[in-house]
Amino acid sequence: MLYSSATRWALAGVLVVATGWASLSHVYRAANRRIDAVTLVLGDDPEVLRTRLIDLNGGLAVRLDPAERVRLYQRLTSKPLDGTAFALAALDATAKGEGERAAKLVAHALALEPRTRLAWLWRLDHQMRTGQTVEAANSTLRLLAVDPSQYPNYVPILARLAKDRRNISQIAVALRGNPGWRGPFLSTLQSSGFDPAIRFAIMDAGNSNVYTIEQERAAFVADLIGKADYERAYLAWVSYLPESALASVDTPYDAHFRGMPGPPPFNWQLTAADGDRAETNNGLDLSYSGRKPVTLATQVVVLQPGGYRLRSTVANANSEGPSSGGTTLTWQIYCLPGNRLIGTLALDTNATGKPQMSVPFDVPETCQAVSLSLTGAASEFPVRLNARIAGVQFERATAPVSAPDLAATPTSAIPSPQPSVTP
Repeated sequence: MLYSSATRWALAGVLVVATGWASLSHVYRAANRRIDAVTLVLGDDPEVLRTRLIDLNGGLAVRLDPAERVRLYQRLTSKPLDGTAFALAALDATAKGEGERAAKLVAHALALEPRTRLAWLWRLDHQMRTGQTVEAANSTLRLLAVDPSQYPNYVPILARLAKDRRNISQIAVALRGNPGWRGPFLSTLQSSGFDPAIRFAIMDAGNSNVYTIEQERAAFVADLIGKADYERAYLAWVSYLPESALASVDTPYDAHFRGMPGPPPFNWQLTAADGDRAETNNGLDLSYSGRKPVTLATQVVVLQPGGYRLRSTVANANSEGPSSGGTTLTWQIYCLPGNRLIGTLALDTNATGKPQMSVPFDVPETCQAVSLSLTGAASEFPVRLNARIAGVQFERATAPVSAPDLAATPTSAIPSPQPSVTP
């Protein structure tokens, strides 16, 4: 049944707050004490506030004794526009089993004052009990609007209701205004293991009027990557790109290093530390000291299984001193998850201006994505290398692919540790 005991407790807790009670535990500690329920709810005399037990089995209810009912009717007579008083009458009717009358009293209370918290709480409770999930989501959103300080109580209820896909649209609309509960609500969805498709739709990223902060997008993509759901992560990432960038999406993204928009891991993550530097400027400008192995540039790429070759061009290169006597830059392709090396392209920095091709390599079915990394290998006698890479691209292999003997690859060309794939 949709209306779980946990949800009933949450509703009880927010009713406690709505009526001015100190805490739910306080309710039960003083369950057997007498109370003037009218004073409690209407707040006529804060000095005499006492507590009573809410009847959760029959719905949100407050059982009034005859004297209390007289006081309530006097209140209704003297203040006929008091929505809270009519809501309290509805809770009393619920306690007596008069559900239809209670519903009419709640409707009247909301007609008088649409922001009557007690009435919305009763309506939410009733809708949850009767499986009216779309209506219940609307009531929860109204409570978040009229009683925003109590969002910790309402957010878990709304998250539960978000599992009904009919509610995605109205929740997404509410989130567009960037309410104070937006972050906690999305965090609840993430921690509760919601279907990423539901979370993505609720974030409503495709709507240009939506305020979606970069941290939310990064957290969403990172969460999918952490679950090895690379394809969904990439599709979400692409949806966040500006329209001007969509026509230039290539494999890999920003293959010619023009500085296209979009964060890692599906765009380039570049090194700029410890004397080594990589920058995009209509080409990848590198300055590599050669003192230790380093990853200069890396990007996660979603590829269909099959055979590929990697093509890259060195536009120019020069050493600040004697020639190092060998290749110091290598493109490496790792299968994800697992960071298993499946292909390499050792660049000849003397062959400038000419496309260089790797031997064919295979992307197996077990690879959800690949990590493409440009690495520098430490040399015995370090010499700084300045170079410019014009571009890099994956191409389908035309001939059947046999797995290369990567065990024979010089260890100096495979720096350690392996590059991180999380943003």
